[in-house]
Amino acid sequence: MVGKRVEFDDETWAAINLLRQERHRSFQQLADEAFRDLLEKHQKPVGLKAQLRESLRASGKSARAPAAHSAPKKGRKRASGQTEMLLPISGKKEKEGAQGRATAGRNKVE
Repeated sequence: MVGKRVEFDDETWAAINLLRQERHRSFQQLADEAFRDLLEKHQKPVGLKAQLRESLRASGKSARAPAAHSAPKKGRKRASGQTEMLLPISGKKEKEGAQGRATAGRNKVE
C-alpha cells in the first residue's frame, strides 16, 4: 500500500472528522470510498477486472460473450411399452422372485 500525506484546512478536517465519528469508520476507509467514487465519476477503472471490462467496452464488444445460438436439444420420445424392455438388476431376492415371475407369465399350450 502506498502512503501519501494530505493536507486539509481546519474546516474541512472538522467536517471529515465529524463524518468519521458519525459513521464509525476510520479516515482510511472514508478516503478509500471517496477516491473510489472519484475514479468512477471520471470513468477510470480500478483493478485488473475493471480495466479488462472497460477495454472490452471501448472496443465495442460486450464484457460477457453471448452463448452460441443453437437449436435446443430435444429428448427422445419414449416408445410405448419401453418400461417392459428394462431388465431388473439381479440379486439374491431378485433371483427367487424372477423365477416365479418368469413362469407365471408363460401360457401353457397343451
